Amino acid sequence: MLKTDVVVIGAGPAGSMAAKHAALGGADVVLIDKKSEIGTPKRCAEGVYDEGFKWLNIEPDERWIAQRIYGATLHSPDGNSFTVTSEDVPVQGFILERKVFDKHMAMDAARAGAKIMIKTLVTDIKRNENGFILSCDSIEGTIEVEAKIAICADGPESIMAKKLGITDRAVSKWENGKSIPDASLMLDLCQLLEINVNELLTGEQIVMKDYKKIAEQNLIELRNQKEKADRRLLTTVKILATLSCISAVVLILMGTLLTKISQFLGIMVVILGTILIFVTAIYAVMIEHDAGYYECPNCKMRYIPTRKAVLLAPHYGTTRKMECPYCGKKGYHRKVFTK
Repeated sequence: MLKTDVVVIGAGPAGSMAAKHAALGGADVVLIDKKSEIGTPKRCAEGVYDEGFKWLNIEPDERWIAQRIYGATLHSPDGNSFTVTSEDVPVQGFILERKVFDKHMAMDAARAGAKIMIKTLVTDIKRNENGFILSCDSIEGTIEVEAKIAICADGPESIMAKKLGITDRAVSKWENGKSIPDASLMLDLCQLLEINVNELLTGEQIVMKDYKKIAEQNLIELRNQKEKADRRLLTTVKILATLSCISAVVLILMGTLLTKISQFLGIMVVILGTILIFVTAIYAVMIEHDAGYYECPNCKMRYIPTRKAVLLAPHYGTTRKMECPYCGKKGYHRKVFTK
């Protein structure tokens, strides 16, 4: 087993920079990349602005600069365009030759003291009392790496994400603030990252005096996310149920006509159409039950009934005749999405 202070997965610019500064800080660092050649195949993000290099204390090198950027011309679909120069916006940058740039960054990490392992694929990551244990497939065979700190810098393909069943699309939505992690994943993520749920949702450590305020904001955001998800789910089910019912009716009509040619074939098609209607209806009712609440028309209380009650209740649309568990009165209870 290879033991180290810090292991970095992914030798892209972010991973190499993390490895470099960890090594400069005195840590024993291992930088792992699954590719046989760092920088290939080429990824996106060749265009960068020079202030970023200054902030990271990286001296621009002509060997990995394909083109300098002094301005840009923007073209709209209707044919209009306008040009922005460094006089208009005091920002300049570079078009990088990523194949060279990534190697340069990895070499910087190596010069700082990091050990680089290429053609090494991390297949699993687990916590232990000392930090993390990584299982890796390398050119030398299967090896294990133990580290106090693990930095997953391999983007949406992160082994942490795969371990938790998180897709690259989900990670992209989190990064862009379009949604939050699924509730079923939050505790696992928090355990791996050694943070609490509120810190996961806010993306930063929380000072105790701000804890209550931020917790309330996160709860409101979670409720809004759930309400939107329930509305989308119910709309999707309505569309699918309508299409399925139309298909079933078509099958039953076809079966009726086919009985004139082959009675057995016609009956089988009619049975298939009937089964499709029942299965679709049951599935739609189950989804309707799980999405949101029902409101009693008498006491105005909102609640979640049993699946059996929803399935057997007379209804029109998503409004169902049921008995309220609070006031005990029967009535047509309408579907709502908030408590």
